[in-house]
Amino acid sequence: MENIITREVAWELLRKYNKDPFHLQHALTVEGVMRRHSLLQAGF
Repeated sequence: MENIITREVAWELLRKYNKDPFHLQHALTVEGVMRRHSLLQAGF
C-alpha cells in the first residue's frame, strides 16, 4: 500500500511547523522552480 500525500496536506503540515512567511514563500518558490524543471526535463 502506498502512502501518497496531497499538495494540500503537505501545505497544512508546512504551515503547522513553519510560521515565518519567508519560509512559506520560499516553499512556494521552490515548488514552482521544481515544477518548471520537471517540465523542461520532459521536453515541454
